[in-house]
Amino acid sequence: MAKLTHIATLIYYDGHQLVIVKDEVDTYFLCILTGDDAGDLLYCSVAISRARYSSLINNQIDVRDAFVRHEAEHWYQLRTSDITSPQCTLHTMSGAIPENFLPDVGLMASPPATSDELVFFSKERNNIVSEISVEPPEASEHNISAKTLSLLLDAFQGLVKRGIYATRKRQKSAAQPLAVDAHIVDVCAFVPGSFKIRFESRAGLDLIGDSDMESALGLIEKVLSSSAEPEKIAAVLEGYKGHFVTNLIKLLRVASENKTYLKLSWAKPSFNRVRSISIEHRHIPPLLALLTSKEEMLIETIVLVGLLKKADVDSGAWRIKNDDDGKEYSGSLHESGLSLSGLKTDSRYKVVCIERIEEAPFTGKETVNLYATKFELA
Repeated sequence: MAKLTHIATLIYYDGHQLVIVKDEVDTYFLCILTGDDAGDLLYCSVAISRARYSSLINNQIDVRDAFVRHEAEHWYQLRTSDITSPQCTLHTMSGAIPENFLPDVGLMASPPATSDELVFFSKERNNIVSEISVEPPEASEHNISAKTLSLLLDAFQGLVKRGIYATRKRQKSAAQPLAVDAHIVDVCAFVPGSFKIRFESRAGLDLIGDSDMESALGLIEKVLSSSAEPEKIAAVLEGYKGHFVTNLIKLLRVASENKTYLKLSWAKPSFNRVRSISIEHRHIPPLLALLTSKEEMLIETIVLVGLLKKADVDSGAWRIKNDDDGKEYSGSLHESGLSLSGLKTDSRYKVVCIERIEEAPFTGKETVNLYATKFELA
């Protein structure tokens, strides 16, 4: 008994006629219905590589060709009561596939309806995927300037990263280990349309099909769902102050300065429908004005507790070994007139800091700096 996962139905006519399934080691099989026996459905099946599968669904080869010139040595007979259920029997067959099992020349396969194409793509990649759509003036010529593209990619990556950190902090899960590449998105396709860039999570899904990326994309969707009402967005962001808001402003500025709307779509393999949210260009300036006017929303507060390792009264530089993670953190003093005078190294303190992400003037390289606003004995 084989355990197979139904990925997609490519042709449906009074039942699942042509389907893609995969086994437990991630091998894909193309299966065509050939008959039934004792209440079970019988499918002729061939292993198919990702490259050939892509050729099939993009109409570069027909269905018959995919079976006649199958890539593996053998073909298979799949027996199941329901092709969408995981339990199937897979028998290895030798020789040529019988002619009466093969479809006519010219039968083409294609992905499901375009509204769910991103879901189909996420199933194909077995990963969480997202898509940003923009339409700057040059997009009318099917182009986008390299600078606009670079700014857009950088802003989106930053927002996803800070979205993950913000939701983990809100859910009290910051202490749980986070994969070093959990926040990284890789560009995996440019899609026809205004100008669409498709991304996938570098870290992929965990064993139960979850991803930190999902929480970040869900937060972005939640925030932008009230784009026509800036005050509502501000209310949602109350629980996510700091770097997430700063990076949201950065993405909105890219859209505003390039005179484009923004649309975010995303999906994971378990979805039946793509999730998407868009913000019209005319709604971006008032939202930017509101967010940038609320300075308190841009402040990320960090609290460190541990042994003070350095306290330079003259320069205002300090360093503390934090109890929670065992790491040492360095910083300077906030512009509030705070002094390090009287503090003793190797004593335990609680330090309240403002954390700022600051860009170098010419390179644009970001650095994270800590500014202490308060020291207390711990």
